[in-house]
Amino acid sequence: MKRRTLLQTTAALVALAPVLPARAEGCATDGTPMQFIPKGAPDPNPTADDIAKYPKCPYCGMSRKEYHHSRMLVQFSDDLADGTCSIHCTAISLAINLDRVPKAIHVADNAAATDPLPLTDAEKATFLVGSDIKGV
Repeated sequence: MKRRTLLQTTAALVALAPVLPARAEGCATDGTPMQFIPKGAPDPNPTADDIAKYPKCPYCGMSRKEYHHSRMLVQFSDDLADGTCSIHCTAISLAINLDRVPKAIHVADNAAATDPLPLTDAEKATFLVGSDIKGV
C-alpha cells in the first residue's frame, strides 16, 4: 500500500469517527490485559456456591455451569478468586496474574456422583492431558 493511500484512508476514518456508533459502556480497562484481573471482592471461601459467584469463564466466556465437569477455581493469596472453565483457561489466568501468589487451586471432582460436581484440591487430583478422549 502506498503511503498516500494510507494517509487518505486514515484521514477519512478520522473524519467519520463522530458518525460511527459509540462503543458500549464497559469497564475502563476493557481491551487491555488489566481486564483479566479478578474484579470481585476478596472471598475467603470461594468454593461455596462457586458457579453462582463465577458463572462464566473470564477468558473464553464459556458457561461454568454447563461445563461443570472441567471447571477450575484459583484462589490467590489476597483472597481474590478466578473461576475458569478448564485447565487451559486456568493456565492463562496464572500466566496473566504472575504478580499474585496462588493460595489454592480447585478442580471439579469427576469421581463424585453429584450434579454439579464438587470442587476438590487440585494437588490431590489426577489429570489426563493429551488423550484421544473428547474434551470440553
